[in-house]
This record gives sequence, structure tokens and C-alpha cells, in this order.
Amino acid sequence: ETMNDLREALAVARAARAIAPDLPLVVQLAVLDGETLGGRIDLATAVKQLEAAGVAAIGTNCRVGPDTMKRTARRLLELTALPISMQPNAGALGVDYTGRMETLGGPEDFAEMARWAVQNDIMMVGGCCHSTPRHIMAMRQALDDPLAPRDLAVLAVTKMLGGMSEGARDIAEGRAAKKST
Repeated sequence: ETMNDLREALAVARAARAIAPDLPLVVQLAVLDGETLGGRIDLATAVKQLEAAGVAAIGTNCRVGPDTMKRTARRLLELTALPISMQPNAGALGVDYTGRMETLGGPEDFAEMARWAVQNDIMMVGGCCHSTPRHIMAMRQALDDPLAPRDLAVLAVTKMLGGMSEGARDIAEGRAAKKST
């Protein structure tokens, strides 16, 4: 879930620990500027408190596209030794000539982000608002490229988190998810 408020993230962490103390907990924060939660709470403060709450990984999701999210991911890498995740929106939102909202970014941006993530020790990648199966497939294909760097820690974190759902696995392996009729 998108966490905009540190108090809320800590409350969720405490509740999750009370319900399932042995399951790994990943907390993802919505950070617009790469440095603060909501322009008020320094990211370093948030990381320190989340580490103390016993989370298994810290990440960032929603609100921004892949390029902007890299800034937050870099900062998280500086602040913690925990695994880092990033799940950006498909891109920044813009308004087209008719006044309709549109996403400024495509699957190729996600492919580049996946390559960057592996090169920079980001352990989990995914997509948030407006990302589609094409975005996820582009990431998977970028990581399947024989010239792409490999990091077995990605597999370890997936295993630690209990694997992927069947639908996510289908998308990651390039198969279209089957709809039941």
C-alpha cells in the first residue's frame, strides 16, 4: 500500500507484526522529492524508525514515474542496508490537448528502470498506477536480456517473500494472464 504518512506506516508495521510476526514485511513510502515524506518528515528519520519496527525491506512506490523515483531509491540505498524496492507509476501525469489526463511514459521506461535497478542493488521492482502488463513484460524482457546484469539477490528476495502470485508469474514469464469466463 502507498504510505504517505510515517505514523500510518509505523501503525501498519506494528499491526502486521502482531498478526504475522514471522512473515517478512516490506513498507513502501510515497516520496515526491526524494528526501521527505509529505515535505515534512526526513527520509532518514523514516528509515530509522521503520528499521526499529523490524521491517524486512523498505521501498518507494506511487506518485512519480521511474526517472523521478530513482532519486528516492538512491537515497534509500545510502540510508539502509535493508533490501530496497521501487514501484513507480507508469510515468508522470500530463494533460493532452483535449484536457484528458495521460501518462507520460511507457514500457521502455520500465525496461530501463529494471536494468538500472539491478545495476544499483535494488532488490524488488514493480509498477504502480497506470502501469500495465506491457510495462511489467518490458521489465521482465530487460532482465532476461543476456547482456543485462544479473543479481541473484532478486531471486532470494522473491523467495523470502513467498514467491509471486500465479498471475504475476504469468506476466513475468511473458504469458498473458488467463481470464476465467
